Amino acid sequence: MNLIDEIISDLQHGIYSFAPTTPKFEAIQGPHRWHEMKGGDFGPEHDFELEDHGTLVIFDPISEAALQWCYAHLPEDCPRFSTSAFLIEQEHIKGVVGGARRDRLMSRQDYIDAMEENHNLMTQWEGQ
Repeated sequence: MNLIDEIISDLQHGIYSFAPTTPKFEAIQGPHRWHEMKGGDFGPEHDFELEDHGTLVIFDPISEAALQWCYAHLPEDCPRFSTSAFLIEQEHIKGVVGGARRDRLMSRQDYIDAMEENHNLMTQWEGQ
């Protein structure tokens, strides 16, 4: 078992405790396979993208893990955009993104920030 599979296995023991707690997001959408996700189901760089449109934010799952996370944690009647994206009201997006991050999903911006931080650390290390 590799490190990512071990982390996912550890998370599965309390996976639904990470769902956003606002009443709008208490319903679990199904069926889903979130509890079966393995390391290869996560994106090679990031798992989801966000597009801010004022009062609505498009939460677009890129990886299979992110899509299954949405099925497991967003309400069944959550509006859809296109074939896989979800429309989230601005007032709820922090809870949704926070829950996804706690479950080890990474947004495109999270990935960019991590790569920039890694670059800065490597530059500092080379300068010593």
